[in-house]
Amino acid sequence: MLRFEKANGLLRQSEISLWSSRLIRHYSDWREIDGVLIPFAEKDESPEDESLELIKIDAAKVNPQNVDGKIFERPPNIHDYAVNGDKISATVPYEDDGVGRIFVPVFIDGNGPYPFEIDTGGHLILTSATAEKLNLNPIGNASATGGGSGVMHQGTVRAKDIRIGDAVIRDQPVWVIPLPDSSNDRGPRAPRAGFLGLELFERFAVQLNRKAKTVTLTPLEKFNEKPQGVRLPICFTEDAPLTRGSFNGVSGDFELDSGNAGPAIIEGYWAHEHGLESLLARGLPWAGSGIGGDYGAKLSRGDITLGPIKFPHEVVSYAGLVQRGSESTKLQAGVVGESSLYRFDMVYDYAREHVWIDPKTDVPQRAFNRAGLRLKKEKPTAFTVVFVAPNSPAEAAGIKNGEQILSINEKPASRLSYSDAVVIFSQSEGTEIPLLAGPKADGPMRRVSLRLKEIVP
Repeated sequence: MLRFEKANGLLRQSEISLWSSRLIRHYSDWREIDGVLIPFAEKDESPEDESLELIKIDAAKVNPQNVDGKIFERPPNIHDYAVNGDKISATVPYEDDGVGRIFVPVFIDGNGPYPFEIDTGGHLILTSATAEKLNLNPIGNASATGGGSGVMHQGTVRAKDIRIGDAVIRDQPVWVIPLPDSSNDRGPRAPRAGFLGLELFERFAVQLNRKAKTVTLTPLEKFNEKPQGVRLPICFTEDAPLTRGSFNGVSGDFELDSGNAGPAIIEGYWAHEHGLESLLARGLPWAGSGIGGDYGAKLSRGDITLGPIKFPHEVVSYAGLVQRGSESTKLQAGVVGESSLYRFDMVYDYAREHVWIDPKTDVPQRAFNRAGLRLKKEKPTAFTVVFVAPNSPAEAAGIKNGEQILSINEKPASRLSYSDAVVIFSQSEGTEIPLLAGPKADGPMRRVSLRLKEIVP
């Protein structure tokens, strides 16, 4: 969108719709330099990200020579990565949290290993706690958004050496984001230390073997395999890969986001445009969580496809029409994350712009949370109840928002992460799960039992 001054026809403002935000650029102080009008003042505003940048030009001159078109060519890639030991590939084991997160051991500047989550929808990120351990002091102040409507402010550090097995990436700027401890908690295991995102996939073909639980990294220029399974073409609007798919027979672009551990997402603006809004809005109330904090959503089921790959009767999340965060996007139909993709061997090959999915892995399908209970680890010894789904086993047991859960299935909360709890809550219908629950303040504890059942019809 362009806006011009009525009096003189000069450009006053431009507006560009990005993936989950807008860039509004204001122009002023126009001056004529050798017959060319140039705005000497510019203000770049991203209202959804709460960021503002002011640009002032002190001097300008016009080059009378024809410009060489080569200056607009894409610069050559800097070869800042390798596999040590003259090997073609590097293979490391990964930890699967049983819900939808993949963690690999990573060394930063020789320190570690630290558990990093592989996230096709993200970037190279350190948690604040990890940066502090490494004595890396972030500089600058940028904005970060994601699931939820909140905005987090982040700084940047530089890591000289990031090593995953024998694979190494050198001299990288890394975002430092102050994620809450509850989102990084992994129970008795070391907390999540960071994310491996676009910077990894831009350099290596990434292969996920579900049975072996390994990640294999091969420099893109050396990757010549033809993987098993189905090849899905991918494209990019910003950083995450998109592929063509459908929901309930309506086609659209779906993001492949290995960092999404929740249900597949149907985006609000796409659903509204295709007449799916009322159907999705009738779903079961639920609570999602992301970088921007907790947010409300509705759960239902539908048929998703990615190319010829079918996900029948898949649980999907719908947040409606929102103004900020990743669910405000108008550029894609939805997100299919690791909570759906865990059952397939995957090969991400960004150089050739395709992803391979092998449907023959025979990995058992996981059930969605059958307790109807969403928890948050706000302190090491207890979970806090942050949401109870209506007509769920948790509601039937009298569990209330704000209560504390000290043990689940006879295991103390100190030995469990939220992912561990969800695995317990995803057992067969009819399973009895004992809890030790009580008020957030001091008060009597009580033992209750949840009889698991399907909560999303």
